[in-house]
Amino acid sequence: MNKTKRIYLIAVLFVSTLLVSAVQAQNIPEDARRHMARGMAAVEMANSPEEYGAAITEFQAAARLAPGWPNPHVHLGLAQERAGNFEAAAVSLKEYLRLDPTTPDAEKIQEQIYKLEYKAEQVHTESEIIDVLVYGRFRGIKGHFTTIKGKNPDRGFFPERFRVTNGRLLVCDPVPFSLEPCYGSKDFGACMETLLQCLPVTFDGKKLEYQCTHYRCPGCLEISSAPYKRSYKRDIISTSPLRIRTIQVDTKEYGDKDDTANYEYLEEWVND
Repeated sequence: MNKTKRIYLIAVLFVSTLLVSAVQAQNIPEDARRHMARGMAAVEMANSPEEYGAAITEFQAAARLAPGWPNPHVHLGLAQERAGNFEAAAVSLKEYLRLDPTTPDAEKIQEQIYKLEYKAEQVHTESEIIDVLVYGRFRGIKGHFTTIKGKNPDRGFFPERFRVTNGRLLVCDPVPFSLEPCYGSKDFGACMETLLQCLPVTFDGKKLEYQCTHYRCPGCLEISSAPYKRSYKRDIISTSPLRIRTIQVDTKEYGDKDDTANYEYLEEWVND
């Protein structure tokens, strides 16, 4: 069990102990108790923010079935916090205090609400994140590459250009080798823009995913002779500054030979 989960369960057990006397005085429907137990089981099984969704659903069901029962709301708030939904978590804990304003842990819960409200203020919207990617600056890689499989990556190339076209987020990179015609150009930047490959990005506010193909064989005369395929899965881990944990999968195809390598690294972007 990881540290975060241990902290969560300790907090839940602490709060649950304080609420025993209040619960005993109420006639809680059995279905509500069942959903509470299912929610606790879902919490125990969750290993990532996304996996707390099942627990949230169960606690919400318990709250609907027992409107006057404070317990589901505190569990719900803690699960929502683990899922990264800080605003909803604060609302749930406020409802818990409304239902049981004299609870001995009221001061600690109110302090947690203040923290959640601050965290919610720091979370950028999807459009704000896109603005940083499109108009901001790629500051670089934080830390080191972790090679999961294969050889060291080509560190000289990273996709750094994002743009929005017709409401769609795109990543645009120059096709290697095709840059040669721009060398010596009076306006190298403008010339390079004509050689960009722009590809669609799947973005849900928390994850970015896309694939691209490059041709990076220095000894090849024909660009099409050495396709170099690369896919990205990027998780937004913070927004101030914008930091992205990237899983990069490279597949190099040389004739009949395929060579696949996986890498993980942390990127940082700033909005100058």
